[in-house]
Parts: sequence; structure tokens; C-alpha cells
Amino acid sequence: MITEAGGTVHLAHPLGIAAFENRRVKTDRIDARLLADLLQMGMLPEAWIAPAPIREQRELVRYRRKLSQLRAGLKTQVHAVIGKEGLIPPVKHLWGPGGKDWLDDTTMAEAFEDRLRSLRRLVRT
Repeated sequence: MITEAGGTVHLAHPLGIAAFENRRVKTDRIDARLLADLLQMGMLPEAWIAPAPIREQRELVRYRRKLSQLRAGLKTQVHAVIGKEGLIPPVKHLWGPGGKDWLDDTTMAEAFEDRLRSLRRLVRT
């Protein structure tokens, strides 16, 4: 990493760099020169870079949210399969003990049962 090699990282805030807006020629080389000049003059608008422990924590939170979204999607598919068979669960909460028992005892077409079994394994209910 740059910091391990003794360098300093600066994260420029793009909204604060008004000079980028009115230029005709925009290349990486010209952009780099402008950023270097602004930094040297002490006029580079910078954004905050979170420390490594905070970045790691954020990554874990994002991953947990993604897993929760996937699980919610799988549960929605279970409801869709039940709906295709025209079944109405006798319990409010399909994922509680009563709902699990009802899912275990419900019979439906083989394709729907296979899909339901597969979805329930993924959701772990």
C-alpha cells in the first residue's frame, strides 16, 4: 500500500474542485497536474478517509445487509410457490414454529415441492 511505503494518501472531494468544470481539455495527465498544483498550494478540498478498522466494519455491515436481502428474496419465493398452488397458510408468521410445521405437512405438485424444499434448505427453516 501507499501508506506502508511511506506515502500519504489524499482523497480529493470532487464537488470542491471548481476548476474541473470550466476546462475544455480533460485528460488524466492534466487532471493529475491540477490536483498536484492544488495540493501544493494547500487548496485541495479533501474528503475524510476512514481508518482501516472502520472500513473493515463497514465491509462487514454491507455484507450482512446483502445476505439479509438474499434471505428475504428466498422467503418471498417461498410465498410465491405457496401462492401458485393456491394455498393460504393458517398462521400469520410462516417462519415461526407453526408455519414450519404447516410447510412440512403441506402437499403440492412435485415441481413445487422440490422448489419449496430447495428454498427452505437455503433459508434454513
